[in-house]
Amino acid sequence: MAMEGHAAVLALGRCSSGEQLRSRVCCRELHQAASWSVQELRLCPRDDWRALAALLKALPYLQHFNLRGLSNLTQELLMELRRLAPRVQSWDVRFAMPLPWTCLEQWLRQEAQKGDSTRTQVLHTLGAHPSPELTPREVVVAQAYALHCGRIDVCFRFTSHLNRLMTGPLERFARLFDAPSRYAIMVGCERFAVEDTAKEGAAQCFVVTFWGAPQSPGGREKSQSYIWQLSCGQMDDGCWSTDSVVPLDIDSFWDGSFLEE
Repeated sequence: MAMEGHAAVLALGRCSSGEQLRSRVCCRELHQAASWSVQELRLCPRDDWRALAALLKALPYLQHFNLRGLSNLTQELLMELRRLAPRVQSWDVRFAMPLPWTCLEQWLRQEAQKGDSTRTQVLHTLGAHPSPELTPREVVVAQAYALHCGRIDVCFRFTSHLNRLMTGPLERFARLFDAPSRYAIMVGCERFAVEDTAKEGAAQCFVVTFWGAPQSPGGREKSQSYIWQLSCGQMDDGCWSTDSVVPLDIDSFWDGSFLEE
């Protein structure tokens, strides 16, 4: 925990299975000073959530909660964290998964109805833009999550210059997802998963699987996997962007070749 003046950031790292997250201080005065000083909390994927709940109760002045990139941010966990930290003024849930769109949308609507003095700032994936600070995985998550939310425009935001030369503008790109296209399952999907693969030079690939809702009650989920290929700095801007997305079982990609003029 680092302190500057009266502000501090507490970063919780990864704990092994035999460890528990604990907050220990040598005296009551130091405990009180630490509790009042910590204003930002950053979490890592494998923190002990039960110990975290106890810790949050000891941080009454926590203002910023950083959940960026968490891989286990469910709706239930987010609701519990919000309940335990009611005074937090800003939440960072960018690139956190699975965080269903229905949950995020409801949260954003609730905040929009509040006055400026009581509104909580929510940094989320749909607000992300190409930046040299984003990792290749974050770019893939941004695109896949945008499609989960039905936001093809956000997905298009992270396509490369080379890809746009082939697919054309947003209006034409959006037609790639019209049924019966193999990409139709992406838009409004129930969930998705991102798996890292090998990096080759300036390019990097991921396997992304999308699941759609069952077509009938009690039916099986439909799924489709894709190879997501990215490159860095096509426009000398240092940003990762997507060149192609290939269904694993067919030889096709986001090049617009099957679109009718």
